[in-house]
Amino acid sequence: MYEFYTKFNWGVSSLDLQRLPINQVGSIGLNVLLLGVLNILVESMKWRYLMKPFEQINWRIAVSSVFTGLSLAVVTPNRIGDLAGKAYQLKTTSKIKGVCIALLGHAAQFVIIFMIGAFAMSSFFSIQQFHFKIGLIVLSIVVLVLYMKIDKFIAWLAQIRFLTKTIMAFEGLAVFGFKQKMYLLFLSLLKYQVFVAQFYLLLILFGVEIPLEHALNALFCTYFVQLFVPSFLLLELGVRGAAAVYFIGHYSTMVAGILMASYTLWVLNIGLPALIGLYFFNKKTD
Repeated sequence: MYEFYTKFNWGVSSLDLQRLPINQVGSIGLNVLLLGVLNILVESMKWRYLMKPFEQINWRIAVSSVFTGLSLAVVTPNRIGDLAGKAYQLKTTSKIKGVCIALLGHAAQFVIIFMIGAFAMSSFFSIQQFHFKIGLIVLSIVVLVLYMKIDKFIAWLAQIRFLTKTIMAFEGLAVFGFKQKMYLLFLSLLKYQVFVAQFYLLLILFGVEIPLEHALNALFCTYFVQLFVPSFLLLELGVRGAAAVYFIGHYSTMVAGILMASYTLWVLNIGLPALIGLYFFNKKTD
């Protein structure tokens, strides 16, 4: 949040927004909103697919579960509440098993952001050291293998006596084979493309002039860094803004526009859906 208060310039931001024709502003804004809807639908599709072997949930329940997950995510460290929020509306499946299954969906998203981000980081910093690039490749392979073999890894952990009871909750992951995990990666890649596209459109909207190639590389790096930085509500906003300013700022001096794009994206994809999720949460408890 420091960048917002010390570097934000309302006059510059307003001027840059006004430089676009009103019809283009409206078009970009509409596309960002539609992509936001698509983002929710893809996440709902992932949740329905994850629960298919255990419990049939319709689109209404899937969408409301995603909103509920976001409501709990914003008030918990690193959004871990999202797992419990998704499992909250399950009827025949235990909530603990639902949380474990939801974790597989998060793992798929982690793999996509990590692998694309690792490649972007090496390109962004123009790192020529052979051993460093090999290290990134090896780490990416390890992350992918752990995801694809997560059920085997869980089974191995279950052999440790004091972990047996805890690990048993993850036994449902064994039903997901190679094809199912690849499909989850596909959905995660689609979701990733959606919010990257949103971010880029918002940069244009707020007057950040940057070539598409540079923008994508900077955004991939931004999301990669966010994977490893602890976040909690306002701290997350600060981390998002700082990371975006650092990477995108290498190609543009429009700090105000970068921050506005970053915070607007958070409001559209997390803030507002979290408020909607409160309705479904309260409705379930009534």
